[in-house]
Amino acid sequence: MNTTALLPLLGSRPRKLASLLLLGALMAASPSALTAAPTVSELMELGVYSEETKGDVDAALLLYQQVVADVTASQTLAAQAQFRLAMCYDKKRDFAAATSAFEKLIRDYPKEKDLVSLASEYLADGAALLPAPWSDGEVVEFDLKMPTGMKVGFGRYSVNAGESDGHKTWRFGSLIVAGPTTWSQLDVDARSMRPIKSDWKNQMAGTIASTFCRGRAELKIKGAEPKTIELPGIVYDNDECLQVIRRLPLAPGYTTTISVLVGSAGMVVPVQLSSAGPEKVQVPAGSFECHKVTLTIANTTQTLWYTTDAHRYLVKFDACGVIAETTSIKQGGPAQRVSMTEPNLGYSVSAPSGWLIKNEPNPDSSRRPTLLVVDDRGVTATIVKIELQKNFTPATLASPRTFAEFQIKMGSTYPMDTTLRPDSWRETTVEGQPAVSFVCDHVKGEIKLAVLSTCALVNGTTVDISCYLPPEELEAFRPQYEALVASYRSK
Repeated sequence: MNTTALLPLLGSRPRKLASLLLLGALMAASPSALTAAPTVSELMELGVYSEETKGDVDAALLLYQQVVADVTASQTLAAQAQFRLAMCYDKKRDFAAATSAFEKLIRDYPKEKDLVSLASEYLADGAALLPAPWSDGEVVEFDLKMPTGMKVGFGRYSVNAGESDGHKTWRFGSLIVAGPTTWSQLDVDARSMRPIKSDWKNQMAGTIASTFCRGRAELKIKGAEPKTIELPGIVYDNDECLQVIRRLPLAPGYTTTISVLVGSAGMVVPVQLSSAGPEKVQVPAGSFECHKVTLTIANTTQTLWYTTDAHRYLVKFDACGVIAETTSIKQGGPAQRVSMTEPNLGYSVSAPSGWLIKNEPNPDSSRRPTLLVVDDRGVTATIVKIELQKNFTPATLASPRTFAEFQIKMGSTYPMDTTLRPDSWRETTVEGQPAVSFVCDHVKGEIKLAVLSTCALVNGTTVDISCYLPPEELEAFRPQYEALVASYRSK
């Protein structure tokens, strides 16, 4: 028996194709008829017989492995065996091995276009991904620190369910405050994790809007010409990468490579991933048993720790000398306002659901404990500075206006050019006490910010609540800012 194996390529889903990829020569074949050492073609036939007729997937795996390893096998036959090998792993629900086998087929047999296409479809359709471990409304908050332990910022990752053109989607959101605020929002297909559209914004670097379709991404970058990026094979967006990893079959020794579009760089980069562990990790949110995942990107490495439980939370990462540690994890629930009380002077503010309120990582004075408030779209950063009146001269505290003018004068000593809008003065109140608000423009090179401030003297303290935002957002955001000011409560 020396019949060449033929693989009819029918249908569109590799998982469904497994029962259709039959060899005509097996119609009457029986392994008992073989008396001499089987040829590579006969090994292939035996593999299909074991898989399809006997249902012995383990025996089929061994036979397909022999075919792939046999140097006398043609490229076509070896590629067929590699494909079937991957499908056997899929039947055994060993998705890590199935993914690796399909990736090997794509890498080692690029001329076998039909099989490469089927393997790519399997991977791109999410068949190799584990079920999503998150639920609608998941929110994970974290602090950012230097290796010395000094806090330099904070952030949040969120996941929400949605729908696009009748298909279920996930919306991944991120909000990171470490110097300039960075905000992103990305919609992906719920099953395959294929990106659909994304928006990215950094207060200093600008904005990027991306739209994805098969094989390419259209990028609209503020201040630049639109750009089209070709996407070779399966490419994930940078802002979903941390979530995609949660759906990979992480285990000690697991390795893979994923392609990631970095919109800010306008290029696709390969990310090599390896998993080790388990390893115990202690963070403010608790103690967790974790997979330790190492990412290699160009000549740099990043380390991430995902919990080994069913949620596979990202509880810590170390990237470019900055360490993030999870402070809280929330799974869904009704939207609620957020509030925070400053621990030293005891004052508090509250804001709508989705906003972040944190202690300022590096206040400009230890005498002035500060809260930092960021809206849910990262448009603004509002700084709430409270200080005891005894730290100022009586002349400075003659009225809210004189205190405000003192603050403007102090602001003019900073690196940015500060200019008061003379017609912006308004009388208002803070906690029932007289207050004034005003607007200044801060300019440094191409960076232009409007600063909407309110100053008051309340219960033995000075109150300075200043909102930094793009000038074009000022009037639209003013009602939300005024609501934040109205929420202020002293001890």
